[in-house]
Amino acid sequence: MSDAPSEEFSSGLNRGGGHQRRPQIVEDGGAEIDRFFDALGDTRRRLVLLHLNHHDNDDLEHIVESIAKYEGVEPSDEEVGRIRVDLYHRQLPKLADHGLISFDTRTNEICLEPVPEAVERILDLTRDLEGLDDR
Repeated sequence: MSDAPSEEFSSGLNRGGGHQRRPQIVEDGGAEIDRFFDALGDTRRRLVLLHLNHHDNDDLEHIVESIAKYEGVEPSDEEVGRIRVDLYHRQLPKLADHGLISFDTRTNEICLEPVPEAVERILDLTRDLEGLDDR
């Protein structure tokens, strides 16, 4: 399979019925967009970013509480522990790998990094579509 864009996506119809090449909008062929969609492809990762967008930085326990509340998990439920493990081992490292957060595993402090405008727009749309609250 070729990495080149298919004719279907790279050209449009002109008024004469023929195809004309559209200018390339994304310099890297979409790799950056793919990277952001990968980072935002999980509800918990989006919730972390929305939480940090409101608070700038926070610790793991507050973010776990916020996500548990969104998911309807009682604070005494053992599911809270599973959320913590999932965030610590899967979701936060992925967001850090994508450069969207910094995560200090010694202090469990999580800080929002400068987020590209495209990611902010996607988060805003997601918040609206999913009825999420960023507090």
